Amino acid sequence: MNNSLDKIREIIGKFDCDGVIINNNSDIRYLSGLKSSNISILVTSDKAFVLSDGRYKYMIERQELFTPVCITKGMCESLIELITEQKLTKVMIDPSDISHKNYKNIAEQINLYDYENILSELRIIKRDEEISNIIEAQRIADRAFTDILDEISIGMTTKEIAALLDYKMAVYGSEEPAFSTITVNEEESADCHGVPSEKKIKSGDLILFDFGATYNGYRSDITRTIAVESICNEKKDIYDLVLKAHTEAVMKVKPGVLCSDIDEAARKCFRERNLEEYFIHSLGHGVGLDIHEAPVLSKKSETVLKKGMIITIEPGLYFKDKYGIRIEDTYLVTENGCKSLTNIQKNLIII
Repeated sequence: MNNSLDKIREIIGKFDCDGVIINNNSDIRYLSGLKSSNISILVTSDKAFVLSDGRYKYMIERQELFTPVCITKGMCESLIELITEQKLTKVMIDPSDISHKNYKNIAEQINLYDYENILSELRIIKRDEEISNIIEAQRIADRAFTDILDEISIGMTTKEIAALLDYKMAVYGSEEPAFSTITVNEEESADCHGVPSEKKIKSGDLILFDFGATYNGYRSDITRTIAVESICNEKKDIYDLVLKAHTEAVMKVKPGVLCSDIDEAARKCFRERNLEEYFIHSLGHGVGLDIHEAPVLSKKSETVLKKGMIITIEPGLYFKDKYGIRIEDTYLVTENGCKSLTNIQKNLIII
């Protein structure tokens, strides 16, 4: 944590500022471990403060890294008072993490310097404890998914299946779903982020699952597409193609490689079959305290992979009014390649 504060102070100095306001809840949890509905952090060149109201008084006092400030006024007014008290002259802030009204109120009295994604460069490389938390979140999700495969039956709705999966993840230790669990079948799976519904599953259906668990605030992410009782040749052919694209992309993952080159490896597989137009999203993204964070694996990404990054690889093909197929694993970038954090087979599962 202290190392993170040192790096934040380097950023502050680089832009001739003498403080930074941090309002993003995930950034705050990254730095302090604290979770609150009303919390801000102020870091200066030699001090660090955490501000919250009386509901979280004992929580902020228990942590040892930041000077706790229990506010009795509004957050904006309290920040302005503290900044004035510390005699700061120019303070960094991410304007995307504060409402326009609150930004305006602070800017009327404090000289602000706008800088988006202040902690992005720090959070993109995962610390050992972060990696452990993500691995545990993935283990929980894997176990829950394996369990429910034996409980799915013809006639269940995709909403029932999603609820069952969420329940199983909670039983095995998930704080909450990493995001709204997706379980969709047939034509609804053609919407890559479809919503579970009252639609019932039947023999021959494909079911697309996209889900994850949360452990100590850290998320996991996995997608599997399974078949119910049987699968036709067309769907099996497309499944195998998506699996090939996944495999080809993973083979490219190692330090020093452009994220766009990994995205291209998957697209090339689809292009060779004249199906690239049905791959309607980027290949992957970082995972951590947020389910989507840096880096992005896309056509335009200029990010170079580094050891310690955690990313998803999730190629998919989606055919309107028919079906969609996606296969996603989460990977840790290692010294010479990558390691899958997912422990569910990628070969087609038929239940």
